[in-house]
This record gives sequence, C-alpha cells and structure tokens, in this order.
Amino acid sequence: ASLPYHRGPSHTTTSCARECAAFRYFALAHLKEYGECWCGDTILSDEPETRDECGDICDGEEGAEPPRYCGQRHVSAVYERAGCHNAVGWSDGSGHTCLDYE
Repeated sequence: ASLPYHRGPSHTTTSCARECAAFRYFALAHLKEYGECWCGDTILSDEPETRDECGDICDGEEGAEPPRYCGQRHVSAVYERAGCHNAVGWSDGSGHTCLDYE
C-alpha cells in the first residue's frame, strides 16, 4: 500500500475518509479484499496519476460526484484531504468542495 496505517477492508470513500480524519491522505486498495482503507500524512510509494488506473467506483457510491474510486489490485486510489479542514471555500480543480467528499 502507499500509506502506512491500515484501517481494514470493506470501506467506501466516505467510511475511509472518516477513519482517516486525522491524516492528510486516505487511500482505497484492492489487495486481499475490496475497499481496504489506508491512512497517512506521507505517501510511501509512487501512484499512477490517471483516473483510469484508480479501479472501479466503490460499491454504493455509483453516481456520486466527484467519482469515488476504490482502487484495483495492487494500485491504490489515493485521496488528499489537505485544505478540507477548517477551510471555508476550498475546492479542488473540478470545483468540488470538501462537503462533496464527506
């Protein structure tokens, strides 16, 4: 995994973000099971930078905006929480706000 702290399988982006609220990054991967959640403040390895390498949309999060990827085998879908804490008016490059991710 690309982040140091494992929080278990069967997560969605919403539940993983909640588990990793104290960290800058959270990631979902498909290692042994879908939706394995990882947290950390530092990314430990390089990850692909294109969305088509981030795996399928998480179960139960189809149609959510922004898209919520759950990773694929041995590739994590990494999300950055930077800017979301106590940042009124923060948005990502697509205009989504922190509330869209929570």
